Amino acid sequence: MVCSPKSVAMKVYQRGILKTMSGYVLVILGVTWYVKHHHPQGVEAYVLAVLPALPIVAMLAVMGIYLRDEKDEFLRWMTIQSMLWSIGVTLALTTVVGFLQNFAGVNAPPMFYVFVVYCLVFGVAQWVLQMRNRQGSDD
Repeated sequence: MVCSPKSVAMKVYQRGILKTMSGYVLVILGVTWYVKHHHPQGVEAYVLAVLPALPIVAMLAVMGIYLRDEKDEFLRWMTIQSMLWSIGVTLALTTVVGFLQNFAGVNAPPMFYVFVVYCLVFGVAQWVLQMRNRQGSDD
């Protein structure tokens, strides 16, 4: 699938992901620098804490727009399956970690890692599905 022609929706999706992730990197670097040097408090700290989440929310919107606009039902179904695997694994993992926190006193990683796990599983699921659905040789 890597070499297959890209649909218009896929090209828009890839540009949107590139923009939102670039925005995320710029925002997280800027907020980190600002907090390190200015030590904000009160409302300012809350606003700065929320800013890095905005590009991530935008990325989720880009994914939804792709699903809406993709005309190829097979590509849409592959993306939906990847999202379902990502959601399932992420929910299972966060549930286990939550119980480990509550009953075993385990220190959990910061919550922003939930989205990192989702993205990693999404990528792995897409790769596995592509390999599974690849056309074999006629030999």
